Amino acid sequence: MFNCKLNRIFRLFVVFVFFLTLNFSVFSSVQAAPLEFTQNDVDTVTTYLRPLTIDAIDLDEDGDTDVVVGDQYNDKITWYRNDGSENFTKVEIDSSFSYTRRLKVHDLDEDGDYDVIAANWSTIYWYDNDGSESFTKKEINASTSGEIDFDIVDIDKDNDEDIAVTDYSDGQVAWYENNGSESFTRNTIATGFSFAYHIDTGDFNGDNEIDFVACNQGNDIALFTNDGSEVFTKTAVDTDFSICMRIVAANLDGDSDLDIVAGSENGSNVNWYDNNGSGVFTEKSVGTSSDVYDVNVADLDGDSDLDVIVVDTAGADVLWFDNNGSETFTKRTIDSNFSNAYSVDVIDIDGDSDLDVVVGSSNGGQGNAGDTLDWYKAAADTANPTVQTLSPVDDAPAVATTSDLVVTFTEAVDAETGNIKLYKSDDTLIETFDVTSDISGSGSTAITINPAADLVELTSYYVQIDATAFDDEAGNSYAGITDETSWSFTAADETSPTVSTLSPTNGQEDVATTSNLVITFDENVDAESGDITLYDSSDAEIEAFDVTSDITGTGTTIITINPTSDLSGGTTYYVHIDATAFDDGSSNSYAGISDSATWTFTTVTSSSWGESSEDHNNKEDTVEDVEDETSSTDDTTETEEVTTEDNEQATEEANVDETDDAAETEEGSDPEIAETEDVAVETEEDVVEEEAVLLDEKVVTFEKDLSFDLIDDDVKRLQQYLNEQGFLVSTDSYGSPDNETEYFGELTRNALVSFQKANGLSETGYLDAATRGIINNTPSVVEKESTTFAGKILLQVEDNGEAWYVQPKTLEKHFLGRPDDAFNIMRTLSTGISENNYQLFQSNGVPSIWGGSIFLRVENNGEAIYVNPDDLTMHYLGRPEDAFNLMKGLGLGITNQDLANL
Repeated sequence: MFNCKLNRIFRLFVVFVFFLTLNFSVFSSVQAAPLEFTQNDVDTVTTYLRPLTIDAIDLDEDGDTDVVVGDQYNDKITWYRNDGSENFTKVEIDSSFSYTRRLKVHDLDEDGDYDVIAANWSTIYWYDNDGSESFTKKEINASTSGEIDFDIVDIDKDNDEDIAVTDYSDGQVAWYENNGSESFTRNTIATGFSFAYHIDTGDFNGDNEIDFVACNQGNDIALFTNDGSEVFTKTAVDTDFSICMRIVAANLDGDSDLDIVAGSENGSNVNWYDNNGSGVFTEKSVGTSSDVYDVNVADLDGDSDLDVIVVDTAGADVLWFDNNGSETFTKRTIDSNFSNAYSVDVIDIDGDSDLDVVVGSSNGGQGNAGDTLDWYKAAADTANPTVQTLSPVDDAPAVATTSDLVVTFTEAVDAETGNIKLYKSDDTLIETFDVTSDISGSGSTAITINPAADLVELTSYYVQIDATAFDDEAGNSYAGITDETSWSFTAADETSPTVSTLSPTNGQEDVATTSNLVITFDENVDAESGDITLYDSSDAEIEAFDVTSDITGTGTTIITINPTSDLSGGTTYYVHIDATAFDDGSSNSYAGISDSATWTFTTVTSSSWGESSEDHNNKEDTVEDVEDETSSTDDTTETEEVTTEDNEQATEEANVDETDDAAETEEGSDPEIAETEDVAVETEEDVVEEEAVLLDEKVVTFEKDLSFDLIDDDVKRLQQYLNEQGFLVSTDSYGSPDNETEYFGELTRNALVSFQKANGLSETGYLDAATRGIINNTPSVVEKESTTFAGKILLQVEDNGEAWYVQPKTLEKHFLGRPDDAFNIMRTLSTGISENNYQLFQSNGVPSIWGGSIFLRVENNGEAIYVNPDDLTMHYLGRPEDAFNLMKGLGLGITNQDLANL
């Protein structure tokens, strides 16, 4: 009994301290702010528990703090008895108390032990403790309809405990007068206080009488002042405080009068109302929180001022607002992940002379394991701040080039000294940021760094932070970043794809009516959504091609559109492309074409074409007709005599008309090709005779683009060049060596793609500027003397028969040396050949262009084959000794001087 009295005196003393200026700490040891908290279980229940109201106190007076709760889900009032080591045993006080709204532990009958008082929507009960924690349930008033909150105090100063209440259903404020024997009479002091919710009591105007302060869910906070005869006068404190969930009377500013602290469910506000000492209040802000359900006031950090502790249901937060002593509050987090936090109390749970926090959930247990009924042990903050998130995140692959760098810490940090450094992945220092001047966010959890220049696309970076750069409020330092991997990222590709070439080219005329439309981009693109639309010059839509189904080439640089029907001859067309049609791998969109001038072309007229192709897929077969109709001469004699009709100067070189030769070849004739012969060129004035040397030193030159479906003399020259370089257009039909044509078909495109691939070019399949740049700098033929030995093996007859191999394309000499050297050189200088082409060469003979070459049968274990340039026979090189002996056997004797001249 005596202990209970002492506890009661102590609790009253704490309340009294709230009324005073708080010039000393409630506890003997003063802690440094801020604090860190460790979560501990009061109840580890895995089924539902809903402790909507909590009172923590030493109920059994055994020297440790217990917890009493109203469990609304299980309709129980439960006592959690502490064994002194914060292990709690659940004891039921009432197993059938439905929908608890408010619960307090108080010695209501003043017999020296703690009783329990609880309210639900209909009744207020009290549980009389017999001193051994055996409780008898008794009614205070059973006739009410909605009393949900109360406070216990001697209102009429007759030395017994009365009860002030709010009646939610009837909109009333009332009090129950105790006759001294715990028989209560209800007195209503206010009506029309709609949805009356919470209440607290105290002397607000300094007249030593107990007044009431109450709030409702109709936006009102009101003061009810007692005239000393328990006649109360209502005064508005705030008429615009939305859905008040809790109200607390406390001397928040330490000026010897009671102020008011209130929390809102949906107003995002925690307010305090500064009392001038006469019950006149000035509204002030504690801070913001989205959905406050309970409020408590205590000197949580022991610095001799009162702080405000709240639970935020929507945010799942347990928060405290740290008072700096001048009522400027800093919001700090106790727990940011307590599901459905609903009720809170503040008390020293573990007896270590500092305040701890007890929290209950409105929906704990199943589905919310760990968030039921917990307590948080407070201790001085000795933990270093750590990074919660980085932006860009570590290893981010596609960071916007305009991005800031943001470090979000687990707690507020202050910039101290040192630097943040941005590097490229090759360790090039890009920029140094002094944390005292070049960053923002000091004093908060988010530090922002704004680079002076944008990041470079597709460039990798990393960031380092000095260990002296940031401290928390307790002086704990962030460890920093000293490596190249903790925070690294790559800037995004933000450049939209563009068109490199169009086929037909813009403005092109005489386009074949069977042409496809080909777009070559500067990078791979993916078809997304939208159309490519073909129009004629009258703006009539000819055909719309859905990019998801009607085109080919998605995922590559070349998009091909094949019109359903051939184009009309002699017609001008233009093409539109939707801006949504194509994206690159970084989702940058091609801008599209929306005008009639960017891609326009005109098809060939029927008179230019002659007979049209019968089959769009057999365009190569039409070359003979085209060449016959476009031939510039009427006849070529077997003696290769050409007579000009208009007496112009005769050409000095005798050239057989290439177009007619191609036509004759397609018809099955075998035109002769003479390397050197006497040719007579007759004119009306004279005859010039000279030796025609076909292998002059010259450079192939192409001045214009060549694309698919084109008919042009330059196409034939291109085919000749490709065949000469070993990229055969065909082995036995149109386009093959000595059978080149003027038509740019599929075979020409395939050979050109192989050439582009071998030279590291974009594989466009047409002769573009980049490809022309390579070809125009490549000798097509060389001096006759050097060519004589192309691909041959030479034996130095004056120097022990040392063997040399002349590479047929570059005419470089390679000393064969020992057997292993010869074998390795042969394999190094080889060209891969498919098994299909090898078999063709076996059956049809090797084209002369490959004379002197070395093949590797890539599909047959890389067997090496040498082609004798004299008779085009193929020889298997075999082992090193075989290769060496073969080279010696096929060698051609040469003098040292002739070898030196090569």
